[in-house]
Amino acid sequence: MKKPHQTNSFLKLFIISFLFLGFVSTANSQDFQERFTKTWTLSSESKFDQALPQFFDLLKEQPYNEQVHVQIGWIYLCQKNMPKALEYLNNAYDLKMDDIAVVLTKSYYEFATGNKEKGTYYLDMGMWLDFNGQNKSAIITDYTNLKTKYNLNPVMMDFAINRVNSNYDSRNKSYISIFNLLGEAYQQLSTKEYVKAQQTYKKAIAQYTNAPVAYQFIKAATAMNIAETFKYYYLPDDLEYANMALEVAKSHPNSVSPMLVTSAAYIVSNYYYIRNDHEKALVACQAYENNIDKTIDYGYAKARFMVEYLSVLTVTNASTPTTSTKAKITSLANKLYTLKNTGNDVFYQAKAHNFLGMLYIKSVIPSDRAQGAKYLKSAYDIADKNGITDLASSISGNLGFSYWQMGEKQKAKDIYVKRIEDAVAAKDYNKAQNETNTLGSFYYMDKNYAEAINYYEKSVYFLEKTREKLDDENKLLYLQTVGGTYKFLASSYAKVGNGVKLFEHQNKDRARILSETINQKQSLSNVSLQEFQNLLKNDEVALFYSLMDAGTFIINVVTKENVWPMQIEEHSLWANIKKMYLNRMHAASNKKSDYMPATGYIEKDGIKYRVTDNMQISTPDMIEIMELTRECLQDIEGQIPVEVKNTLLAAYYQSLISPVLNKISNKKKLIIFSDGYLNFLPFEALIMPNKSYLIQNFDVRYCQSADIFKLVNSRNYSPQRKDFLGMGGAQYQDMAEQVEPPRTPEELLKLQVKAKENASNNKSQRLVYASLYGSKKMNYLPGTLQEVQNLSKIFTSKDVFLGTEMTENLIKRMSVTNQLKNYKILHLATHGFAVEQIPELSGIAMCITSQMQGGEDGYLNAPEISKLNINADLAVLSACDTGLGKIYGGEGVSGLTGSLLVAGANQALVSLWPVSDMGTMHFMTGMYQLVTGGGKNYDEAVSVMKRRFIKGDFGPQFTHFNFWAPYITYGK
Repeated sequence: MKKPHQTNSFLKLFIISFLFLGFVSTANSQDFQERFTKTWTLSSESKFDQALPQFFDLLKEQPYNEQVHVQIGWIYLCQKNMPKALEYLNNAYDLKMDDIAVVLTKSYYEFATGNKEKGTYYLDMGMWLDFNGQNKSAIITDYTNLKTKYNLNPVMMDFAINRVNSNYDSRNKSYISIFNLLGEAYQQLSTKEYVKAQQTYKKAIAQYTNAPVAYQFIKAATAMNIAETFKYYYLPDDLEYANMALEVAKSHPNSVSPMLVTSAAYIVSNYYYIRNDHEKALVACQAYENNIDKTIDYGYAKARFMVEYLSVLTVTNASTPTTSTKAKITSLANKLYTLKNTGNDVFYQAKAHNFLGMLYIKSVIPSDRAQGAKYLKSAYDIADKNGITDLASSISGNLGFSYWQMGEKQKAKDIYVKRIEDAVAAKDYNKAQNETNTLGSFYYMDKNYAEAINYYEKSVYFLEKTREKLDDENKLLYLQTVGGTYKFLASSYAKVGNGVKLFEHQNKDRARILSETINQKQSLSNVSLQEFQNLLKNDEVALFYSLMDAGTFIINVVTKENVWPMQIEEHSLWANIKKMYLNRMHAASNKKSDYMPATGYIEKDGIKYRVTDNMQISTPDMIEIMELTRECLQDIEGQIPVEVKNTLLAAYYQSLISPVLNKISNKKKLIIFSDGYLNFLPFEALIMPNKSYLIQNFDVRYCQSADIFKLVNSRNYSPQRKDFLGMGGAQYQDMAEQVEPPRTPEELLKLQVKAKENASNNKSQRLVYASLYGSKKMNYLPGTLQEVQNLSKIFTSKDVFLGTEMTENLIKRMSVTNQLKNYKILHLATHGFAVEQIPELSGIAMCITSQMQGGEDGYLNAPEISKLNINADLAVLSACDTGLGKIYGGEGVSGLTGSLLVAGANQALVSLWPVSDMGTMHFMTGMYQLVTGGGKNYDEAVSVMKRRFIKGDFGPQFTHFNFWAPYITYGK
């Protein structure tokens, strides 16, 4: 067989074509290609008895290589073994239906068996797929050999030769353009020109409008190849092209191979799975489940789809899988175990028994758990025996859990200790952290807290070893995946009553990025408990909170004299609140969601289940309750019933304050160190049993960490500074930039990447802001102008910049020249914005003009604020939502408050929600007057003003907590 693009002159192009299409695999290894070429030479010399067994050896090594299937099919064709020829040619077509060699060999078979119509179809397609347009003579040679050398249907072969001669030069050549564009895109990817590559791929797909109608279905193969390439390069558009392949397959059900459909379905499901959208991943698997049996056994397409399906089923039924789910997992796993010709059968056998083992150990029946252990041992032995190290390591962890579950704890411990030792030897500290954390969790569940602490502390050590090598953004993201270690270590310290260790741990566990950023400007050392207590006044108490599971709070109560650690478990309280409010809210909404009610019935797999009161409150529920609470606090119109507001605020008081009262009877000032969603709660508004607010009984202020508290208390600024720097009344214009807003998660991801690139290269974020908020001018805030003008009258030494003077250029210039260091108070009244999707873009608006001015975009964002040089006792952002930001586990709120402290402010006054002009005027004026004329500290003045609002000093219309609760002070 003179193969069209596998003569010596075409072999290189064949390899390159694979690379262009994204299939970078061992199929292109030099050794395999050399052996393939030698065997092909034997076949081309008609030495079939020698070539065929060698091709079968190659097939065992790479059963997914369509070229080997083609060669075996060719040999059987020449030997006139038509059933076998058809079998292997169909395999090749299923594996790669857009390959010229595959398609032309299919035409040889059809003509040889007298099927003129099908032969012509595949011949014409093969000529269209001639990606370099130089294979005419090679095609004719193949037909001639089949006619004369192998005596296969001479009449049909003559017909084919005549058709090539008459149609080749006039054939549709659109595939040449498609292939060249694919090659260009691949070259762009190899040089990391990702945006250009994406554009080039779109051009390639667009060329299918010029392709013959009969071959439009090949677009599915091209789209799938692009999807695989994007997945290889971790680019976000794999979903788009996988879905495109599936849509084409639906339109051409008899032309697109089942294997391609299965591969595309895998990419779609995996796209959602790795983004933790497990419900959509499950839907994608279920939609193409029936395609599994249609997919050929050769290659890994069927196997990886089944692994994906099993992974999704396992994670979506993590606790108690239903009977139907158990049956589904069992059936799929058994089918996966018996699968052959995948290219790595033993890998999938080990995976299959691992899935079965994990299923059985969830059972409460001892015999099931024992069976689970057997499956896991089998999975481990298969992986270990075949040198699949990573998989064996992963399975051994599951096996260790199984042993612990069955009471064989020493055997389980031995497994994990070995895994830890291996990880440390390999300097894989991330893995070592996972293993020590798992052992700690085992001991924690057994209430052996002393031993749990031992392993959790080791886990934290390894965690920090991993974390120290990451940049700031990835440090935050990493903490999201390992935050449970810190929580359970904190809980263990609380359980054994070790307040000193809990203090050290909580201090290390929060605001670390902020502390490290401050350290770049001013040395910041870890504060000891004794040092911290020395900083407290006699009437002050510090409350350090850590969130555990929903409804469980760790509180470390620190006074000048003592420390009391405690863990408060109010599960039933919050489950009841969920039942009263969230159940009702979700029942009233017709939207589908994964919400699990506190009580009642849910339906899964067509079966109704009774939901008990136990364990039906989750962290997402607590966050939703917090959102409802914040709505209550801002509800001036009274749309939410008063009893709802009172119940929620009283519940927070019961969980967060009431347990500590007997420890702080002689204290009057609370310093709150929040955690997680508690950062969005104004503690001042909590309702006590006597119906008064917490602020009426205690002064309240906030701080991010003990280290930050030490820092701001150590700063001593010159008393010779001016009293006040105020800016307000900024002017806004329509921006000239016109961009589209992000409409999909993928577009938002691209915007996030762009924002990061801009920040790294010190470029303007103007286009990003325009995408987020549009190009139309912001509403002018006349109240900010009046506010600054009125406040400036309180002070004798001051500078005020109003209207068009309030520019980003001005404040940065004052920073560079150290003028900003010359003010005790920095007061900025303007628009504020918290960008949760891109927290580093949270900021305030200075004057924004149609064009950039002096290289500045007018948006003063959090990183820019942190770079300012100020020596302020107080920095005030008199704007909406300036106290908000994105919550990161182990860090708190990443937003403007921390940026002000980094810049040099000792205290920051910010707001948790939008505030009215008149309410702000009353609040700020009264606060400053209490400081300048009443001898109060700033935080004391803020507390007094809140009591005055509640009392009605400014009229009954301002007694609602919407007007006084949003203002909170951080810092000293």
